[in-house]
Amino acid sequence: MVAILAASLAAAPIRAQDLTCGPGDTEVRRLAITGNHAFDASTLAQLIVTTPSSWIQRVLGVFGTRRCLDRAEFPRDRLRLILFYRNSGYPDVQVDTALRPVRPHVVDAVFRIREGQPIRIRSLAITGLDSLAAGVERRITRNLPVRRGGPFDKYAIAAAIDTLTQRLRNNGFPYADVLPHDSSDVPTRSATVAFTVVPGPEARFGRVIATVQPRQAGKEPSIAPSAVTGVMGIRAGHLYRLSDLVGAQRALIQTDAFQHIRVAIDSAPAPGGHDSTVDVHADVVEGYLHTARLGAGWATLDCFRTRGEYANRDFLGGLDLLRLSASVTKVGIGYPFGFAPGLCPQARNDIYSDTLNYSASAAFRTPVLFGSHLDPTATIFSQRQSEYNAYVRSVPVGGSVTLTRHLTASTTIQPEYQFEYGRTTAQPALYCAVFNLCQPQDIVPLQALLPFAYGGVIIDQDRRDNVDDPHAGSLIQTEGRVGSQYLGSSPRLQFDWASVDAAGYLGLSSGAVLAARLRLGAVVAQGREGGGFIPPQERLYAGGPTTVRGFVQNQLGPVVYIPNTPLTTPPETTLANGDTVYRLTPSGRGQRVVPEGGNWSVVANLEYRSPRFFRSLLQWAAFGDAGQVWNGSVSRIHGLFWTPGLGIRAFTPVGPLRVDIGYNPYLLPVGAAYFNAAAIAANAVPLYCVSPGNTIPVTTHAVTLGGKVYQIPEQQPGAACPATYRPLQSQGFFHQLTFNISIGQAF
Repeated sequence: MVAILAASLAAAPIRAQDLTCGPGDTEVRRLAITGNHAFDASTLAQLIVTTPSSWIQRVLGVFGTRRCLDRAEFPRDRLRLILFYRNSGYPDVQVDTALRPVRPHVVDAVFRIREGQPIRIRSLAITGLDSLAAGVERRITRNLPVRRGGPFDKYAIAAAIDTLTQRLRNNGFPYADVLPHDSSDVPTRSATVAFTVVPGPEARFGRVIATVQPRQAGKEPSIAPSAVTGVMGIRAGHLYRLSDLVGAQRALIQTDAFQHIRVAIDSAPAPGGHDSTVDVHADVVEGYLHTARLGAGWATLDCFRTRGEYANRDFLGGLDLLRLSASVTKVGIGYPFGFAPGLCPQARNDIYSDTLNYSASAAFRTPVLFGSHLDPTATIFSQRQSEYNAYVRSVPVGGSVTLTRHLTASTTIQPEYQFEYGRTTAQPALYCAVFNLCQPQDIVPLQALLPFAYGGVIIDQDRRDNVDDPHAGSLIQTEGRVGSQYLGSSPRLQFDWASVDAAGYLGLSSGAVLAARLRLGAVVAQGREGGGFIPPQERLYAGGPTTVRGFVQNQLGPVVYIPNTPLTTPPETTLANGDTVYRLTPSGRGQRVVPEGGNWSVVANLEYRSPRFFRSLLQWAAFGDAGQVWNGSVSRIHGLFWTPGLGIRAFTPVGPLRVDIGYNPYLLPVGAAYFNAAAIAANAVPLYCVSPGNTIPVTTHAVTLGGKVYQIPEQQPGAACPATYRPLQSQGFFHQLTFNISIGQAF
């Protein structure tokens, strides 16, 4: 009777709950649950229908969601809590309810709980495992949800039955069953629990049979059954494991070639014998094997962008995937399509946005390699990609090979190798400030077309409930890679690179999400010939819509400046000793900020994402971001920069459209300042340190270029340009706000 009543109460909210607010309805301002000790309030709140209005609605009264009292469900909520406690081993529980008036048509809903003493399990026995090896028996019975001395919890008993059954089916017993026996004595507050295990026959895999149905009835299927069984990876004669069936189904899903997949065994054991075999049946329905997509969009730093893709999911008849893709960004401001410069002002400020960025690639993936499920993918590509005000990377041709191995349902390991033949162009000021390479003849060799190669490995543990908008779970990604001449890289381009990125998501009872992320990174140069050089594209950067949102893209950490001045020659100052130096006075006329990047970085994010509102299309968020990027040793970190902010998300078919406003109270960092003089000849652009207070003497030398002799001022070679320049900036509130527009959650 109790089970029937519990089932009816559990179904009631689905049929009858109505928390929307109409004229004359009573709003629930707050939900209070008191007296609970065995279970936290958030767990109990999820069991009942009564729900308070959202936090922002209670505080501001304009945004968020109003929720009102369902007077038919409110008394049932009391019974729901009583049934939950009794089934959890608390027979004497009492629950009182009250509606506490706040103002007209607004109340606080209160549930007062007196739990009483629980019934505890006096004895726990598991029988029927005598025929199993001792090691197998220990694996099956360890760490069950019920234990001797614990509460007589019927939910935990049901979970223990599921756990025992699943473990047996993962150890060769496909038809195992578990029968529970329990009794309780309320006066003595004690109970006995026993499980009788019926393992059934131990089994091994037999035949693997695939049935393929076409997407359209009446046509012949395009995919051969042998291709399906080959992808599944189940081998005849191997010990039966339920996890192998799950892995086979996952492997078929990952081909993206089917609209329906079912993998199962016979529903009853074969007659006779202690040891038997089970046949595996795969029933699949083909999906679209050939697809093409075309999309376009706009972003703060990309301006207009477009992307196209074609995929063939049965390219060579073995569920091999061929994917052709191409993308173009900077449309509207980049040559040869610079028709809309006024629409993308922030991107226009990027020196490397004057030309289109592009990417074109062809990727081939086969689900099976030499009989092993390694998901190898080979890609060839050509691209031009820039990083805001930092560098542009042009690769006429490149290629990569990756292998992906699923260690568990949530954990993958992916070795990778990539080779590129290309060049990275960065501003001379960066080379001069970071690597002390200030002369064109020193910089040009590093910007020539060079082979660049690295090998690495990525390990992912993804337990998120949703990839695009997670509400629960976690994501941990670790990556390491090595660029070395022994892998085909130029001796100038050798480095060791590593990062750890961990994020966690906690769904709240109101429908809101609390999300947190921590990212750590490090990169060091190797090899004598490189002279401590780390390629700009491998240096670490932070700031922008996916890291610390109070900073402009890449501008958290060390920077150098190229001030905008009306001067054609650097301003001269004569010192007391007669030396001539170049010094510039800081001004607010604007300057080009050149991110140096760093070889160490840390980024931390904490974000509250509200429940969705306005027909579940909108969501607001409050966040606090922190981070730092620095050079030298790890111990040279000098504090974190913290920037709070608010944002709004609009959910679209392509993902959440996100607008974030970060508040940055910090002054611009102090850095070295350089003056770009007019070019004398190709690849001969004088670069002068003009930081305030510098004492680098300037002398004039005759230089012959192209058969002509030029009188060129030169600064003393080898002298360090001091980081003493800080631009003048407004401290008004609105000047301290940073706007970010992008698609997808920040992490």
